[in-house]
Amino acid sequence: MLIGSLLATLCSFKIIPKRNVKNTKISFLRNWQEVISFLNQNKTLYWCYLAQIGMTCLYMIAPVFISPYAKNILKASSLEFGLIEVAFSVGFIVGNVLLPYMIEKISPKQTLVFSMTISALMYLLLGLNESIFFASIYYLVAGIFISAWVVIVTIAQKNTPITLQGKIQGICYGFSGLVVMFIYLIFFAINYLYPLPSNKWFYILAMLALSTLWSISKGLKILNLKNKV
Repeated sequence: MLIGSLLATLCSFKIIPKRNVKNTKISFLRNWQEVISFLNQNKTLYWCYLAQIGMTCLYMIAPVFISPYAKNILKASSLEFGLIEVAFSVGFIVGNVLLPYMIEKISPKQTLVFSMTISALMYLLLGLNESIFFASIYYLVAGIFISAWVVIVTIAQKNTPITLQGKIQGICYGFSGLVVMFIYLIFFAINYLYPLPSNKWFYILAMLALSTLWSISKGLKILNLKNKV
């Protein structure tokens, strides 16, 4: 992590923005007003950013649920647990190569809907699975399609003015953090009052993945209609 942080810091010095944005002295409340006003005028983007929040939560929560699952259900060793985690990371890398190709062959909307449907299926299978080998396979596939998160972020940014991109993204990640903390709170409360098997928590991730389908379909359908006009 330290090496990765150092590399990212060094690379950031080489980033030269091609677009210049004038600095503005606007109050914090005024920033909020600008964001709310823009989203009220472009309600389609509400759905895109809502889908982004759901997919960000998936990406953040899955690694937390996999740890007790590997220990209590799979009875995995430290090495086996590490391999399962590596499978997810490898899947994410593969997904970043595969999904852009899928977008070109079909469409962003169909790619996102397919990705979230497969993700939900993989989490359901993880909830039913007690094999280390199949857990690695399911988690690998889940990693491939959770990388669709990058696609929805790109679509949302593309349709947002550059002066508001950072502000709206900051709000989205803030809401994502609140949702994640809320789910963790429920997780700890239920485990304290009525402990559930660790694999059952993957059903929550499956439901979260499926809940993004409505916002993806609605947001991208309207954007496609606007682009055709």
